[in-house]
Amino acid sequence: MHIADGILPLPVVAGGMAVMAAGVALGMRKLDLEAIPKTGVVTAGLFVASLVHIPVGPGSVHPLMIGAAGILLGWPVFPAYLIALLLQVLFFGFGGLFMLGVNTVIMACPALIIHYVFRFFHAPGQGPRSFMLLGGLCGGAGILLSGLAAMSVLLTVGRSYAATAQWILAAHIPVMIGEAFITAALLHFVRQVRPDLLPQPLYRGNATV
Repeated sequence: MHIADGILPLPVVAGGMAVMAAGVALGMRKLDLEAIPKTGVVTAGLFVASLVHIPVGPGSVHPLMIGAAGILLGWPVFPAYLIALLLQVLFFGFGGLFMLGVNTVIMACPALIIHYVFRFFHAPGQGPRSFMLLGGLCGGAGILLSGLAAMSVLLTVGRSYAATAQWILAAHIPVMIGEAFITAALLHFVRQVRPDLLPQPLYRGNATV
């Protein structure tokens, strides 16, 4: 979902930069010393995921890991996506430097939403099946929200990009399905070996499903 330079109008580009700057500032404020290694690993994973290309129609897509990154990081997902996207621009030419703000917001904002959705529905005593189901739904929903965000941004240009916006959303359906399973498996693994890396639930009731 990398939008290239020269497509969006200047107000949208400036707005994306402003939202990105605010998100990165808040993310850095909430990035304590204990969270730095986890954030570094997730950032590296976001960059590596961009190397996995899946052919879809006339183009290709790659994993975005929006749900997993959002759940594990919270607000620091903003600087994580900024760094990952900057490296992708510099090394592979994905997107553009002037579009870093918009592209970061398109991925980091849905990730942050998924973070709080996961925390709201996750409970300390949650059974493994319901936990993996929640993780899978969050993984798929992250891609859906990001696709809708990219589609909405492209539509600010006019109806000339309507077909492109629809293709972007449709092309990421395989990614949506794949990341639902990947996120469920990844979070289950983290829960088994390092449960302390998961965010604290917003609701501390018990679930035994």
